[in-house]
Amino acid sequence: MSLQYQQFAEWLKTPLGKALLTTESRGLKSFWEYLRGDCLYTLGLKEQLSLTENTKIKKNIMLAPNKQIIGTHDVAQGQEKVLPESIDDIFLPHVLEFIDNPYQTLREVDLALRLDGHVIIAGFNPWSLWGLRRLFSFKKKAPWGGAFRRASQIKDWLKVLNFEIIQSRYFMYRPPIRNEKFFAAFKFLEFFGKYFLPPTGGVYILIARKKTFCVTPIKEQWKEVSRAMSKGMIEPATRAVKHE
Repeated sequence: MSLQYQQFAEWLKTPLGKALLTTESRGLKSFWEYLRGDCLYTLGLKEQLSLTENTKIKKNIMLAPNKQIIGTHDVAQGQEKVLPESIDDIFLPHVLEFIDNPYQTLREVDLALRLDGHVIIAGFNPWSLWGLRRLFSFKKKAPWGGAFRRASQIKDWLKVLNFEIIQSRYFMYRPPIRNEKFFAAFKFLEFFGKYFLPPTGGVYILIARKKTFCVTPIKEQWKEVSRAMSKGMIEPATRAVKHE
């Protein structure tokens, strides 16, 4: 686990971090409806376990740096690339901000997912008050030390990997203020931002589906042509040759 990721785990225990988890947990409810598999893999921290409480998936497996059992969730030893094959669904809550090669991680996700499987990604939005806070952060401690990536960039990467973007939404329009009273005072911005400035939310959540390639083997195509010719639906092409 990197130092930034360790700092992020500690930050999630603060009032502001807990407020983020609460907002994301509520926002994820509409995304869980798209999942139809029996198993959900989450690459994240034990502090983020609450994010998957509302899913109807039978089995939730979390991959974390430390091997342990947390509640009913199996936590296995491994990194992002240590994923089994043919996974139904994968959840990445603020993972791409704290790794060196996020695109490579998405490639690993692509290889691990079954056809028509889903990936859900939660990330910090650089074009928001949260992104502005990061810009003026001199200490660069997590989460401000992470690389905030635009949702459009993540979508472009997923499209290159042949994913279909199903839905994306923004949340958390209040500024990241430590003081709980001041933070609560800006609650009205949640309504204002949602309806008037939706792309300026502090975090975004998106879901994408791995597309199925529809390829008809050449042998099967010739079988169809042969059947059609035998039924008289297609006449053999002839060419008149003139002899001199």
